[in-house]
Amino acid sequence: MYGGYDVYQTCPSGTQPYTIRAGDTYYSLAIRFNTTVAAIMAATPGVDP
Repeated sequence: MYGGYDVYQTCPSGTQPYTIRAGDTYYSLAIRFNTTVAAIMAATPGVDP
């Protein structure tokens, strides 16, 4: 995740966009969206956690 500037990616089919906020982690997002960290990482290639 990049701090200080926006990164825009096309959302894969069946997914929804989300703007990362301060304090977000892959784990917290996985819990919020009822998915796994691995699934989030696969959907956001090139993003450095």
